[in-house]
Amino acid sequence: MKKAVAGLILGLCGAGAFAGAPLQIWDCEIKDDVEEAVVLERAAEWMNAARKVDGGENIEGHIFFPVAIPTSAHTDVKYVVRWPNFAEFGRFWDAYPGSDAAELEGRALDCPGSAIWEEEVMKEMKD
Repeated sequence: MKKAVAGLILGLCGAGAFAGAPLQIWDCEIKDDVEEAVVLERAAEWMNAARKVDGGENIEGHIFFPVAIPTSAHTDVKYVVRWPNFAEFGRFWDAYPGSDAAELEGRALDCPGSAIWEEEVMKEMKD
C-alpha cells in the first residue's frame, strides 16, 4: 500500500462534508511464492499495528480474493480498510508515516494504487 496523506482531502473538503464511513480500497498483486495463508497472516500483523496508530483504533480490514469473476491482470486481491468516520481517517493518515504499520507494508502484497470511497448503508424504503 502506498503511503497517503488524507489531511489534504479533509482540508479541501472538510470532515463534515462526508456523512458515511470512509473506505480505502487497494488493488493488489500477491508477491511470487506467497500463499493466501501468508497474505492473511501479514494482513493481521498490519491490522494489529494499524490499530495502535492515532485514528486507527476502530478500523476494520477485509481482503477480497476473487472466486468466480474475472480480475484485471494486475489485481489478485482487493485490500479494504474502513474507518467509522472521516475524522478518524484523517488522523490516521496524518500519523501513519513512520509508524510500525507503515514499516510492515509490502511484505506479501504489491499495492500500487488505491481509491477512497464513502460507504452509505442502504435503508429499506417504506410505503
